[in-house]
Amino acid sequence: MNVNRQETPAERKTRIFRERAKKLAAPGAPRDSGGESLELLEFLIGKERYAVETVFVGEVFPPGDITPVPCTPPFVAGVVNLRGRIVPVVDLKVLFGIRSVGEKRMSRIVLLQSGGAEIGLLTDGVQGIEITGREAVRPPFQRRGGFPGPI
Repeated sequence: MNVNRQETPAERKTRIFRERAKKLAAPGAPRDSGGESLELLEFLIGKERYAVETVFVGEVFPPGDITPVPCTPPFVAGVVNLRGRIVPVVDLKVLFGIRSVGEKRMSRIVLLQSGGAEIGLLTDGVQGIEITGREAVRPPFQRRGGFPGPI
């Protein structure tokens, strides 16, 4: 190989693309080079798609038996026994006023944990994990009324 030979523009382009591909294929490679990125768990409520940062997700599991709790607001589906821990479950469809669609067999409870507190969100299914830029995330849900205080 001649070391004095200049690289053609096509060879340079190919070399650059190969270097980029190797970097992106490496484990732990960043998917979003600009701005702060978020890792989100995406889930469905009716036909609408929502997400929560994965740092707050303890686990995801099928609903199983949800025990109703008397004298609670309609959006409280009840509680579940999760390996000896009693976890309250909120039905987001009722809370947000969204109509039920889809199959119940795809339903999942997303367990959120923060500061020692736990709560389960009853969802119509989990879509997966997405890494996205913070600028791509829409503002929080605006409540439709009927529930006092912040959501």
